Amino acid sequence: MIQAYFNNIQNVIKCKLHSAQKIVMIAVAWFTNEKLFDELLILQQRGVKIKVLIHDDILNRSEFGLDLGKLINNGADVRFSRFCKGIMHDKFCIIDDRVITGSYNWTYYANNNQENIIVTDERGLVKSYKEQFDKMFIEGYPILLPYEHLKWTDVKETDYYDLRRDIFRDLIAKNDEDKESKRIKFINIDNSFKI
Repeated sequence: MIQAYFNNIQNVIKCKLHSAQKIVMIAVAWFTNEKLFDELLILQQRGVKIKVLIHDDILNRSEFGLDLGKLINNGADVRFSRFCKGIMHDKFCIIDDRVITGSYNWTYYANNNQENIIVTDERGLVKSYKEQFDKMFIEGYPILLPYEHLKWTDVKETDYYDLRRDIFRDLIAKNDEDKESKRIKFINIDNSFKI
C-alpha cells in the first residue's frame, strides 16, 4: 500500500505516529513542531521506542526550539547528524513497518508551504529506509544531558540574518496556528529584526 497526501500533512503524520506500537525513527532536517513533538512524548509514555536524527543548527537548537531534553530524559535516543559536506536534508519517518517520506519538514512553517508525503508499508522500501536510517544514525552524535539551547552569540555572523529570518518565519507560523486554535501566544522578537 502506498498513499500520497498533499493537504493537512501535520495531522496525517500525527495520526500515523499515534498508531505506533514499537518504534519510531525520525530523520528530518528541521524539527520545531510542538504538536508532533508532544505526540512523541505521548508515545514514550506508552513504551514506544523513539530515535530522532536532526540537522545540527540554530533552527533546531535555538532558545525558541523544542526541549529535546524531555525526549532524552524519557529514554529517546536523539542525535545531530554529522556529514563532511552538505547537510542531512532528509525528511522521513519509520513507524514500526511503515515509512512516511516527502518534502515536509517537521516545522510550523512547513504548514504554509505546498508540501507532500507518501506513506507506504511496502517491505522493500521500508527495509531500505531502515538501513539508511541506521547508517546515518550511527554516524550522528548523541545529544547529551543537560540539553542546552544555543544562544545568538553562538552563531557565526555570516549565518546570523538568514537564521534569524528562518526562526522568525517559523515562530510566526506557529503563532498563526496557535491563534487559529484559540491559544494565542505572544512572541517577544527583537525590534531590530527586519525581513
